[in-house]
Amino acid sequence: MNEQRYKVILNMAGNPKPRDEQDWEELIQGFRVLQNNVTVSVGRDILQEIIDTINSLQSNKPKPKVYRAKVKRLAELEALVMKNNSLHSR
Repeated sequence: MNEQRYKVILNMAGNPKPRDEQDWEELIQGFRVLQNNVTVSVGRDILQEIIDTINSLQSNKPKPKVYRAKVKRLAELEALVMKNNSLHSR
């Protein structure tokens, strides 16, 4: 009960901290989906960054600060990949 209250308070503050294993799995799954959507045109370096991030997240649990940074980076990479995919689909 206390943990749920704590999580609700953090979500209301806009500063959620990853508390569950499910949060980590969702982040890893997001990177895996992104890895599958990467085309050759995006570049090998971005694909390698995604693979390295997946391996890093699977091997150890980073601190909340690192977790938030990875969530932001995932959003940036998703935008980049979707932009490149839409340009090459025309």
